[in-house]
Amino acid sequence: MKAKILLVAALLGMTTLACPAWDATGHLLIDALAAQKLRPGVIKKMESLFPLLDTQFHGGCPYTLLTAGTWLDDMRGLGHANPWSRWHYVDIPCNGDRSYAVPPPPHALWALDQATEVLRSQTAEPKARAEALAQIMHIVGDIHQPLHVADCGDRGGNAVPILPLTAEEGKGPANLHAFWDAAYRYDALEGKIAERRVTAEQALAKRAAIPSSAPASQHPWRQWAYETHTIACASGWPKEWLAGSKKTPLQLTPEFIHAAHEIALQQIARAGERLAALLNELLGDAH
Repeated sequence: MKAKILLVAALLGMTTLACPAWDATGHLLIDALAAQKLRPGVIKKMESLFPLLDTQFHGGCPYTLLTAGTWLDDMRGLGHANPWSRWHYVDIPCNGDRSYAVPPPPHALWALDQATEVLRSQTAEPKARAEALAQIMHIVGDIHQPLHVADCGDRGGNAVPILPLTAEEGKGPANLHAFWDAAYRYDALEGKIAERRVTAEQALAKRAAIPSSAPASQHPWRQWAYETHTIACASGWPKEWLAGSKKTPLQLTPEFIHAAHEIALQQIARAGERLAALLNELLGDAH
């Protein structure tokens, strides 16, 4: 099982799909990393729920342990009027005073509160539990993407256009938020920026340096979001932009891109580790 997951994740890491939040490959890597730590009984329960997920925006293909983390993004096909469209992020301002003002719901943290209660429930309908499981798999990943939990009055970087990262104009991210969605696969070596293949082994190497962090409270994701918010406010925007230059389109430097690459890989590793711990707690033998 472990070898199969690593192989699939390595192959997925060679793709360059572009979707909201961590891009599709980012979520697939998180799912694969989490799978390494899931208990066999928990995997069995998850696999009994996946067939209940709506596949209309997934080409009719059933979701699996490695792909269910993309379900909530796929369901964006329902349009912005769908309430789930606001569950991917939480706009916590970077105020410069280390405050952490969570806005009113709905948002990602509120959605995780709701979804975990449904998944814990023994009376919830199976389809509702399946949707809650997929929501948790996706949103835990999202709150580890720095610009999904922070805002500088620019819609989490969505309103900050950037210049092309490589010579292939029109292919790469168009704004700072989209760059962070894919930052794990952009890097700069010797001043040259390139889009690189990312394998599961590279993410695992980052995870190996991170202490295990099993949920310590009923709502551990709020602490995870606080940690990600701190990272975002310190490193999510170029310092000259925060200092007031606000020049757009923004030219990202090789140094900024390399630093973001390292942060993004580590955040994907953290997300996989924490997602596994949370699902083991929610779907363990007592549940």
